[in-house]
Parts: sequence; C-alpha cells; structure tokens
Amino acid sequence: MLGSTHGTLTTDFRARVVACGEEPHAAVVSLPTATRQGGLDVSGRPLHLDVPDLDRFFRPRSVAVVGASDAEGRPNTGITRQLIAWAERVGARLHPVHPA
Repeated sequence: MLGSTHGTLTTDFRARVVACGEEPHAAVVSLPTATRQGGLDVSGRPLHLDVPDLDRFFRPRSVAVVGASDAEGRPNTGITRQLIAWAERVGARLHPVHPA
C-alpha cells in the first residue's frame, strides 16, 4: 500500500505504523508469529527463513565423480587427477565412476 502522505511504500500494517507513524490497528496485534518475528511479504510468505547448514555441501566427506577416467589422452583424466589430489588434501573420499 502506498502511504500517500509520506510517499512511502508499505506492505503491511506494521510497516505502515513505522513509516507513517499511524496508530496500530487490531490486525497488528493478531498477526501470526511469523509476521511478528520476521514479517511476511505481500503474498503471505515469510520474509526470513532459517539458514540451511551448507557445511556438508561445501566441505563434503565423500564425492562420486561420474565419467572419471585415468586413461592418458582422455579429457577427464586431468580433472580426475586434480580431484584425487583435492580429496587427499582435505581428507575426503573420492569414488570414481566409469561406465566401462
């Protein structure tokens, strides 16, 4: 909603109270917990979600490499060797997968 007196764009009653200095309506008190804590966007979805733990994604303990090759002259050979060296360096397990 556009707060015409102040030219501010507000999305819910709480924001309008802050931006325009209006008195809160009963709806502000009865908003769901998610709204009071982090706010909702105009469609009702929470603005702030819990941050997922990405440690397993960025620091894997085990990696499977599909299409790995150790044959000289193959384009995947260099990549496979670099991944083997990386796995040894960080203590991860590498599982090369080759269709043959």
